[in-house]
Amino acid sequence: MSRSKIFLLFCLTIFFSACSAGTVKPFLKSEQLQAENLPTRNLRVLAVTDESHRETKIIEFTDRCSQLIEQQVGIRLEVVGWKDVQWNTRFSALRMLKNVADKTWNDRDRFDLAVAFTGLTLHGDGIMLALGAGTWLGVIDDTYRRFIILKVLDPYVLLHELFHAFIFSEAHSQKCIMTTGFYPIGKN
Repeated sequence: MSRSKIFLLFCLTIFFSACSAGTVKPFLKSEQLQAENLPTRNLRVLAVTDESHRETKIIEFTDRCSQLIEQQVGIRLEVVGWKDVQWNTRFSALRMLKNVADKTWNDRDRFDLAVAFTGLTLHGDGIMLALGAGTWLGVIDDTYRRFIILKVLDPYVLLHELFHAFIFSEAHSQKCIMTTGFYPIGKN
């Protein structure tokens, strides 16, 4: 046998021995491997509040949502700022979204998503609203997919509206998070 064939046979033997001798499974939880192969992307959130919910409660809520979405798709929610907003008592959801957009427009380079937290009842204007238990729970704008209003601090409502932004669709599914009325309120 020629030297090149012997060398090739030697290399193949080493290669197949190494392949059969181990697995990468122990390395999957390695921070270095995850950083290189499973990057986490930060989604900068501007919290807009009418003081219906305490700031600490909103931070806990966004952290919980961040954990859920990071496990699934590698996106971390990061609150980067706060804005106060006041609503008229009978604001429609469309006017509320416009108010949020107007209030945050000058800061638009600082955030990826503005989420308004309110305790008011939302009224639909032919835009996407998350419906649950006979009341509107969340809404996202149809134009920029950048402004969300939440009536309840339920992770499933925020994730539902957030996924509308990612899939850029008004469509809903028959099952799971993209179903209207899916939300198990109070089970977060």
